[in-house]
Amino acid sequence: MNYLRIIFLFLYLLFSTSLWSQTSKDISTPSNKTTSLHPKQMNNRPNAPARYIIECTYTSGSLWLEIPQQIGSVEIRIKNEAEIIWYGIATIDAPYCEIPILEGTYTIACTTMTGTEFIGTLDF
Repeated sequence: MNYLRIIFLFLYLLFSTSLWSQTSKDISTPSNKTTSLHPKQMNNRPNAPARYIIECTYTSGSLWLEIPQQIGSVEIRIKNEAEIIWYGIATIDAPYCEIPILEGTYTIACTTMTGTEFIGTLDF
């Protein structure tokens, strides 16, 4: 009878902690979103496909850029329809940026040292 109590206690503790860990993960970790930034088209003529794109992974409060070796570094601007909300610089060696906690839809623009502008949308 004593062994039966120990087994029930062990099973209770095992399942209760696994359920607790699943619910705490759902609450505490924000989901990452990813978007691709493409070069801005300067006119209405059709262009060749872009040689490079910048992959952007973001959550509310942080931003990671996957910058190709040929680009090196970019100036980042996050803006809404009226103004620039945040400005920063990212490089291949430091692709992580802390940004303000935002809600809604924003435009992200990354400008390279050669002047090419990559545009995308962030939807928080």
